[in-house]
Amino acid sequence: MKKYSLKTVIVLMLLASALICILMGFFLWRWTGLGTKNFHEVLRYAELLRKIDRYYVGDYDPELVADAAMDAAVSNLGDRWSYYLNREAYAQYINSSNNEYVGLGIVIEQEPESGALRILRVYADSPAMQAGLQIGDLITAVDGESILELDLTQAKAKIARPAGQAIALTVDRNGETLGVDAVCDHVFVSPVEGELLTDGVGLITIMNFDKGSSEGFQTQYEALLEQGAKAFVFDVRSNPGGYVSELCNILDYLLGSCEIFVSVAPDGEETVTTSDEAMQDDPAVVLVNGDSYSAAEYFAAVLSDYGYARTVGTHTTGKGRSQITVELMDGGALHISSAEYVTPNRVSLYDQGGIAPDYTVELSEEKQSLLLSGALAPEQDEQLQKALALLK
Repeated sequence: MKKYSLKTVIVLMLLASALICILMGFFLWRWTGLGTKNFHEVLRYAELLRKIDRYYVGDYDPELVADAAMDAAVSNLGDRWSYYLNREAYAQYINSSNNEYVGLGIVIEQEPESGALRILRVYADSPAMQAGLQIGDLITAVDGESILELDLTQAKAKIARPAGQAIALTVDRNGETLGVDAVCDHVFVSPVEGELLTDGVGLITIMNFDKGSSEGFQTQYEALLEQGAKAFVFDVRSNPGGYVSELCNILDYLLGSCEIFVSVAPDGEETVTTSDEAMQDDPAVVLVNGDSYSAAEYFAAVLSDYGYARTVGTHTTGKGRSQITVELMDGGALHISSAEYVTPNRVSLYDQGGIAPDYTVELSEEKQSLLLSGALAPEQDEQLQKALALLK
């Protein structure tokens, strides 16, 4: 066994320590942006925190202050599609992107007059359905405490519970006060629903393009074909968008060999996604409205570009940027616009201001509310009826 002198060992240890210091300094330099335009801003924020800590007379939560600063930094980019997520919000974002969350399984809105929470939708097999909650119920109190003086965010916070925790609701149902007990649990919201309408028309409603939507779309499409569907209505009204991968899988399923997504990097370089030769050739109409965002309006635009489907409804949002979600060291995340996209005809939905449908048909505010809750009957839906008329 080779022996080293004490002097040699000390020299080696000093060299190793020096190397470690150099590496740590390098990574610290990179991490803090030393030498870049951002480093001065890092120093400004650090100084502000030091001054607050030294001079502020009251108590404060450093984490809340940091969250507010992070949120303000991203908000001031001037891009409505970019935002900061703290740890809790990021966890909720991951679940919602998987069409899963912990809760009761209801969609609510706050009545401006009373402050009560009106139930617009009750998801199948959810804790709310098991507890007997119904569409139209008004939630007035949680665990015996009134929520009528709270704003919507505060009222939602009262209802939010971890899985397995019980909640006691006071509900007004057609003037009768009821007590409803439920246990919050994991709720999976199916992103795609299918229904066979009259004259062999299949209605496929796509709630979002998050995880599972492309598989759900193909399942519903093929099930409706087996039931006798000869034409289709694709409903992406009030669809907030989702994953590009899910969007492309659906477009690939419907369209033959062609371009289906064109992403444009900040330097102008294009990345083009194409579909294979397999396709569906059934007549189709797409329903859109002012809350059809991102992948939803792009879906309609591509099918319209290729003459595959006509569009009915109202003007869409006009979102023309795609985002990535980058995890941060504190457990939160940055959701930020990283590329722009254009249609296969190289039309920017942002520059164009969205899609003007082939046939503009308005819905009343009451019917829009019913549509959002899933309670609008097909015969009362003028937009759907126009689509059916076109397919005849």
